[in-house]
Amino acid sequence: DGKGWDGIEYFDPKRGRGVLYAFRGTDPEAKKHTYLLRGLKASGRYLVRFNDHSAADFSRSGGELMQTGVMVSLALPDSSEIVLIEAERP
Repeated sequence: DGKGWDGIEYFDPKRGRGVLYAFRGTDPEAKKHTYLLRGLKASGRYLVRFNDHSAADFSRSGGELMQTGVMVSLALPDSSEIVLIEAERP
């Protein structure tokens, strides 16, 4: 409908890096959205960084990111955030 959120995720398992492109639509009430990630190792840990600093960076297990997801909150309609995902090295 063009009013809600949209997004796309790309993750390269060989490099252990990926990105989530999150786009907020025009709905003035839809200020946040949760994206369930895919393609991660459930037992691995990942650093999640918000390129435009819309939220604090954090670390979670792949299982949590795939089941609970990453919440993106943006104050302005028609705005976006780039969320960087990187496997933590043991």
